[in-house]
Amino acid sequence: MDDTADNGNYLCRRVVECVAFCGVGVIQRRYPLGIAYVSSAFLFPCIVALSAYYGVPVTWRNIAGVVLVMIGVIALVRDVG
Repeated sequence: MDDTADNGNYLCRRVVECVAFCGVGVIQRRYPLGIAYVSSAFLFPCIVALSAYYGVPVTWRNIAGVVLVMIGVIALVRDVG
């Protein structure tokens, strides 16, 4: 891999981290901790998508895990909110 591709991957990771950090900060300021903490799990699909983007094999178990986590998060947020 050349330096240009390496710098692009580095920049992409940093942008995703910045957006995630800012998003969690906004959620924590606007909502009670019971919702804010659980809502941070909404980043799981992003992690799986980035894994696929970087060539890591994403299996049906990864997808099933994300779906189960998201169902749990939605159930908890609806119950708390």
